[in-house]
Amino acid sequence: MTVTVGVFGLGSMGGRMAATLARAGFPVWGLDPSPAAAGRAGPDVRVGDSAGDLFRACDVLLLSLPGSTDVEAVLTGGDGLLDQGLGHRLVVDTSTSNPLSTRALAERLTAAGHGLVDAPVSGDRWARRAGR
Repeated sequence: MTVTVGVFGLGSMGGRMAATLARAGFPVWGLDPSPAAAGRAGPDVRVGDSAGDLFRACDVLLLSLPGSTDVEAVLTGGDGLLDQGLGHRLVVDTSTSNPLSTRALAERLTAAGHGLVDAPVSGDRWARRAGR
């Protein structure tokens, strides 16, 4: 089975993670409001038009967003993951989020049949470029 990964947030961290996953052979979709997003992720990352595109196409959703408010919007806002009625999705949140918000989201996602891994990242620009 091939696992398809959707990366929400193609900034300096998310863009590099998406490119690294694509180089490793995973089919990767990305989403970012910036028109420069596709260039940051590279040619092997398919950039979606909406969050719904990624929710439907991807088994794993990797979030690399500015903070808890953005994570909550993607997962619970209008047209968020919880509104999609989809089967199990694994959410890997690399954002710098409030732990209380993350725990509450994990409970809601679990109740809906999804999973959440809190996986904050760190590293300088050299580590990002190397995919570490």
